[in-house]
Amino acid sequence: MRYAKILEISSYPPPHAGWGVRVELVRNELRRQGHACVVINLGPNRKIKSPEYEDVQSGFDYVRKVFRYCFKGYRAHMHMNGQSPKGFVLTLMSQFISLLSGRLCILTFHAGTNQTFFPRENSPKLAPLLSLIFRLSKKIICNDEAVKKRICEYGVKPSKVFPIPAFSTQYMEFEEQPLAPALEAFLQAHLPVLSSYSLMRPTFHMDTTLRALAILKERWPKIGLVFIGSTEKAEDMDPQTVFDLIEELGLSENIHWVGNLPHDTFLTVVKRTKIAVRTYVYDGICSSVLEALSMGIPVVGCENELRPKEVVIFKTGDEHDLAAKIAYALENYDHVVERMSKPALRDTLSEEVNLLSGEP
Repeated sequence: MRYAKILEISSYPPPHAGWGVRVELVRNELRRQGHACVVINLGPNRKIKSPEYEDVQSGFDYVRKVFRYCFKGYRAHMHMNGQSPKGFVLTLMSQFISLLSGRLCILTFHAGTNQTFFPRENSPKLAPLLSLIFRLSKKIICNDEAVKKRICEYGVKPSKVFPIPAFSTQYMEFEEQPLAPALEAFLQAHLPVLSSYSLMRPTFHMDTTLRALAILKERWPKIGLVFIGSTEKAEDMDPQTVFDLIEELGLSENIHWVGNLPHDTFLTVVKRTKIAVRTYVYDGICSSVLEALSMGIPVVGCENELRPKEVVIFKTGDEHDLAAKIAYALENYDHVVERMSKPALRDTLSEEVNLLSGEP
């Protein structure tokens, strides 16, 4: 058997979220099969040294480490989406270094069919750059046939684009965890309790969620919302504006912040709540949505063209519609649960690992 050498370039836990969870599973499975796999961490913890990954202290450090591993025979597996021009630059840098070492990168293009700079009609000026990135990739992994179709509009051959959703059987292989006393007390004191994975970014529409919660509180005074995810400042959003809005709306007693959680604890929290709320519009086929549905937890989410039919859809940014849809799900809870069919469990992890390790 020929053993592969793969360089994963992505965010990596902690925090346990999105790409990082998938990359951790891919790395572990590659190593379990005897392949070599190293991760260069571009996530929030990138400057923290760890035996789990290669840290990144600066742009120069990033280039140096990609160069070192590529010339040791590693094939780079780059992760990006259509949201960040900085991500485009980092991807191109890894691709050019890979070319110098005699290989082409494999690219995973995350998220859905409607992103800030993707597809081409959303950002015609950057379309040539994305086209170059796609063309410089030996193979491209995306999460859905609809995304593949939009990638091919950049002049990419369909034969090199592989729809492999991130959600996999391994995501549901978890053990319920004991929860922190403060969170346990919050769950016991509130009814109903909702959960929402949100970050301090405008694209998560936290103001919409809070205003909807204030509307719902008029009918359910003991309603609670568990916010999962970092409360640190990100992009151009000041977290203080969120905290001020909570005070203004009188929601301090109805909200509990738990920050970033390990995956097993995250699923434990979602399983303990009545409804999962998803307000991020650019996520495509979202693993956390599929995880909730797999546990029989209804999801109220904004439309993004790729939501499962079981999701109760609300209009993005409309707090009245969000409140109405949550109220509908609560009032018709048994009916909503009964009409839900659990997502098909597919071992997409093996599909991705086979694709990566099969490259000479």
